[in-house]
Amino acid sequence: SSSFVKKTIAQSLLFSPKKGVAGGATVQTLTQTKTSWFYNWGYVPGYKTTSGFDNWDPLIWQKFIPLFSGKNYTSVDSQMEEICAKTNYCHKGNYYLIGNEPDIAVEDMVAGSINSALDAAFFQGEVIKRIKIKDPSAKFIILGLSSKKEDFIRNYIIEWKNRWMETAIADLSAVATGWHFHTYSNYRECPANDALPRDFLRIVDDQMQKTFGKIIPNQELWITEMGSLDNIPPPYPSSAERDAFKNRMRCLTKVYENSPVVTRYAWFYFGCNSSVHTYEKCNEKTFSPYNLYFPPNDEYCRDPFCITDLGQVYSTLPTAISPTSTPPLSKATLVFTIKFPQITGNNTPPKTATVTLKQGGLVISNFDNVAISNLNDSTGRYQGTISNIPP
Repeated sequence: SSSFVKKTIAQSLLFSPKKGVAGGATVQTLTQTKTSWFYNWGYVPGYKTTSGFDNWDPLIWQKFIPLFSGKNYTSVDSQMEEICAKTNYCHKGNYYLIGNEPDIAVEDMVAGSINSALDAAFFQGEVIKRIKIKDPSAKFIILGLSSKKEDFIRNYIIEWKNRWMETAIADLSAVATGWHFHTYSNYRECPANDALPRDFLRIVDDQMQKTFGKIIPNQELWITEMGSLDNIPPPYPSSAERDAFKNRMRCLTKVYENSPVVTRYAWFYFGCNSSVHTYEKCNEKTFSPYNLYFPPNDEYCRDPFCITDLGQVYSTLPTAISPTSTPPLSKATLVFTIKFPQITGNNTPPKTATVTLKQGGLVISNFDNVAISNLNDSTGRYQGTISNIPP
């Protein structure tokens, strides 16, 4: 019925196009947490994975954004060959994240690097050149700072012009689609507004105008890690501390969802599950209170996908989809599948059914025990009324 279509489409829109997660997610867990996209600090979804995870599953590539850091830029050629050969990701104008905390993280630079803005401009430029050879349509979200660092941003932009002058990537405003960086603070703190991302863009735009005489047109800003890295002693945070984490999650999600300058945001951290990591890998460090999922087989969890109470909160957010600038909703067709129980020997019509809603091959919603009435086959095909779909 029309009411069924309206309600199920409304249900599907609870997947905010902005909302993401950092870490090794799967199709099932993304659906469970109502998350639209993820990245995993690598060029394939199962970065640092074990066997049993299909890096080339087309469904996961509808949600996954590859990230390339500067450290191993010479490997980009072969990695892009894999992506383009084994997926439909290339030549579609899709996104690539460039850089992961080049201001502090040795992993984003070559061995012995001083991790300066000058290095970052060089290494990230090398990565972009190589990706563009394999995928000329690529959109680049660049930089990836650990926080808003004004001197680093300014020096990076200046060095880009100096380093890449008279090359195909000389004009940074034409090369990049946008920027990304990370936002952290104490788990008891929460911003009242989007002043931080606005200030980041103020610094970027000011230096771009000074260096290139223009900014990136229609530029995007992604918050690729948000949350708190405060370590709370195991085995489990107190109720008050957990409530503080939850409140910070609700607050950050609301602020970034409603911000017209934030294009996407991602909670740090997804956590561990046995489809992506070994049990030993998950438990190298003490349990982190910011995980959306428990490590498998620990004292709290015996199954591969054990959502934490924090993950359950994230699955309810945002409480409203922002009308501000967001990535476009998927254009994939909504497919409704109605599965009836087997009709009994006396041909009694079933009174309930299972309804599944898919978009682009991904399950958006499942409804069990949907009530059916007035079912008949007088027209040669079964017709009836579906009711009690959840709002």
